[in-house]
Amino acid sequence: MDKYFKRRIISMVYILFICILFSSCSSISELKTRIEGNDLAASTIQMDGLNREENVKGNNSVSSIPTETPAQTKSSTTDVKDNSSKNGKFGKPTVVTVPNEVRPVTAKETSVKPNADAGVTVTDSNSIDEAIIYAIDKSNDVTLNVQGTININDMVNKVIKCTEKYGYAGYISGIHYSSDGNSFYVHFDYKGSKEQFISNINSVKAKVKSIVSTIVKPGMSEFDKELVIHDYLVNNVAYDTKNNPPVDDSYTSYGALIKGVAVCEGYAEAAYRLLNAAGVQNYIIDGNVGAVLHAWNIVKINNNYYQLDVTFDDPTDTSGANINYLSYNYFNLTDAQMSLDHSWVSADYPICASTTSNYYIYKGLVVNNIEEFYKVIQDGFHNKLPVIRCKIINYDAKVYNYDTYFKVIADEKIDYLDNPTNVSYYYYSTSNVFEFYVKYK
Repeated sequence: MDKYFKRRIISMVYILFICILFSSCSSISELKTRIEGNDLAASTIQMDGLNREENVKGNNSVSSIPTETPAQTKSSTTDVKDNSSKNGKFGKPTVVTVPNEVRPVTAKETSVKPNADAGVTVTDSNSIDEAIIYAIDKSNDVTLNVQGTININDMVNKVIKCTEKYGYAGYISGIHYSSDGNSFYVHFDYKGSKEQFISNINSVKAKVKSIVSTIVKPGMSEFDKELVIHDYLVNNVAYDTKNNPPVDDSYTSYGALIKGVAVCEGYAEAAYRLLNAAGVQNYIIDGNVGAVLHAWNIVKINNNYYQLDVTFDDPTDTSGANINYLSYNYFNLTDAQMSLDHSWVSADYPICASTTSNYYIYKGLVVNNIEEFYKVIQDGFHNKLPVIRCKIINYDAKVYNYDTYFKVIADEKIDYLDNPTNVSYYYYSTSNVFEFYVKYK
């Protein structure tokens, strides 16, 4: 009997066994954990001496044994990082409980005029942004002399949005403001002392300069600059799972780049500063994942805007520990793709509609048929990639599965795998990404 056909027969028997097991349970909760409609399941199958760990990750995917919780899962009091085990050892569902990943800048009106200079004349949103950035960078108060009628609420919102978009919100706890005629006065309250802010921001600037001069090479495209910066942050920043709630520095680029520990706001601020220093235009975007406040970036690559979430591309394992693994599921998405699990006020940011610089499209890793799936796995083995990944169009589990993985091993007579009879893989239904995790001798 053909060995692949035999494996399918045994798989059917295994599935029948699972169905019987389900029917014997008093509730579904005995077999799986479900959070906001997202499931991650894993099972170990023994067939012809092959020990395989099958993993399915995404919305409404159900299998026999509950394991980790996916990155897309959020609740009002919980942020759940991408908990993907890469060594084939799976634990019970884990939830990393932290407060919101973003601490909003607050505003309070005061009758006292801040200690500001004669003021800066502002005529539009860009000139307001420039004046605010300059003042914060010098840790000064600022007077905005507005041409035209002042709308107090609009001015307050513009100042707060400016601190968020340009990488300062993590350092500022709030603003005090007042107005007199066409003059709008702003005082900034820093987390910690003003002196500490100056010291921290100067350390960040020096670190950014050092990093960019090291990893960004002459002649790099905007995409390649973004890629090396993304990979640097994933490889060198650990998500803050140890502090509950996270310490103030974890919300800043100082925490990410100097201490190497951050939550989403720190990741986003660090990405903003590194990309900006490399000449890649970008913004920080504040929104939500579920009911949890979250921050990420919008980048401009070759005159098109894309959504980038470095935090969601930096996974942790089931214990919440950070692991050395790069993901690109949130690298240059469209608004439509990002909106599957993120939400934001779209009117506040540029439209992201292009797919040209999506990681999988740009790298030629989009699979339309089984032949292309085979080729991706084949190339991955030949290049000894620890993660063989692709984005599958019209995914069908009966077509795209571990059978092709073992067929490539047999056809190519590959003998340099650490364990050629074992495969661990994930399918992410939200992003349609399929990943094999490979160990070589």
